[in-house]
Formats: sequence, structure tokens, C-alpha cells
Amino acid sequence: MIKQFLSSALLIGALATTAQAQGGFKFGVHIDPTISFLGSNEKAVTGAGANVAFRFGVQGDIYLNEGKNYAITFGTGFLAGAGGTLEYRDGGRLLPNSDLDKAAFASSPSASLPETVRNQRPISGENLSFTQGTTIKYSVNYVPISAGFKLVTEEFGESYLRAFFHLPTIDILIPVSARGNITAPTAEADFLHATADTSSGTAVYMGMYGGESTKENLYSEIIPIQIAAGVGAGVEWAPTGPDGIRLIGGIYYSAGVLDITKKIELYDPLDTANPAGERYVEKNPRSAFQNIALRIGVVF
Repeated sequence: MIKQFLSSALLIGALATTAQAQGGFKFGVHIDPTISFLGSNEKAVTGAGANVAFRFGVQGDIYLNEGKNYAITFGTGFLAGAGGTLEYRDGGRLLPNSDLDKAAFASSPSASLPETVRNQRPISGENLSFTQGTTIKYSVNYVPISAGFKLVTEEFGESYLRAFFHLPTIDILIPVSARGNITAPTAEADFLHATADTSSGTAVYMGMYGGESTKENLYSEIIPIQIAAGVGAGVEWAPTGPDGIRLIGGIYYSAGVLDITKKIELYDPLDTANPAGERYVEKNPRSAFQNIALRIGVVF
């Protein structure tokens, strides 16, 4: 471990020395309006909407040649609102680690249920089962630690305008908060099972719940680290001359490498071997986000 650390330190020192001697160092700030959306590799879980997110960041460029055509980049900042909406076709226990607002959800209004368990609120907000067609909008705030490699063209004529290509970009994303909006259909036909447990002497609803809730704390459902890889391209313009500040504009794409959510229990309506109330299958759908961002910034 010590040997690896010393090797890394020597490499960074050598790069910084080279940058200072040959190309120099540039520092910039940027804001990235972003469209963020989720997908899944599970057939019963599909993307159902995008988030409008924002990224605020600082970036350092260590140039490796005198003409400032090659640079190693690094930075940090804040990414607010990443994620998107997922629809769960058959419902299930979709947020098993969260204590939700139990007042927002209710049991089936079906007249076939005993009146004592009809339209009942859950006893607690933990490990609730939701109806088919439930959607959850995830909104996660991250602190990114970024690195990448940038190629910059020569100036176009005497316009002080140059193009750049930022590839690859690597982000280590640390979640600091996660909120979610839940919409579970309440129509009678959407409740795939609705039974009452009377073993305790008091009828207790044991089926699925419907309802709507916003801004639920879903931090416990989110994987505690994310890695994203991407590419970017754009232009930079130096309005006061080649050695002055540079205005930048570009477009970036990145995709999460890791799953954003933890394990869940999906309801399986085709499982005829078990009673309706036991047709749950533990799954870990790979629900990764993708971001498309417009970058606007200034380099000093």
C-alpha cells in the first residue's frame, strides 16, 4: 500500500512539474443543466420519466505541452437531482429499507374485503407492498470527484476559438441525500392480492397499498457510492486574447457503472404455486442512471 501511494505521489508530482514547465495550469468553474434518467435490466421495471438536474463544479486542467493541446483534468462540485422515474409493472415491496409516511397509503376499497380491513392505513411505514403500476421518482444529490483527459485543437484562424474533446471522464459520486415521490394506483383492479390476517383475533390487512407521497427520504435505498463514465465535447473562446479568460460551452454524456438501488421484492402474479400473499421474489434490478448535460463555464 505504501509503495503504491509513493508511486502515485511521484507520478502526480512529475505531471505537475511537467505542466508547470511546459503548459501550465488552468482553473475554471462551470454549471451544467442536466437531463437525468434511469433504466433497468429487469423486464418488470422500466424507465418512466426523466429529472431536470443541475451540476455546479470547479475544474483544474494540468496541460502537458506548451501549446495547451493535452490536459489531465480533475475537479469536484455538487450534482443535484440526478435519477429519474421507474415504473414497477407488478408492484411489490419496493422500498424495504425506508420508513414511509403511512398516512399517505391505504388498503383496497374492494367491497369483497371485510369492512374492518377496507381502506385501512398501514400499521407502520416500513416494508410496504405497493400495487401494480407503481412509479417511484428518485432524486439523488451527489458530491462528485472527477478526473479525465482533454484534447484541445489549435486556434481556428485568429478567432481565439478552439474545440475540445473531453474523453474519458470518470466521476466517483458520493450520495449525500435522496428523495422520492411514490405514486401507487388505488383502483380496485390494481390490487393483485388482498387478504386479512385474523390469527391475532383482530383483522389485519395483509395486501398491497395504494396512494401518493412526495419527498420521502429514500437515502437508505441508495447504494453509498456510484461511478460514472462519460465523454464530452465543446468549444472554448478567449474574448480578451489567447492568454486571457476562456468561455466554454459543451455537451456531455455520462452513465452510471453501478446499480443505484438496493435489493427489492417484486410481486410475481404468475407464481401459482404459492398463495397470493406469498408471491414475492427478491430481485436486484440494475437500475443505473444516464445524464446528458449542457456545460457552460469560464476558465481563468
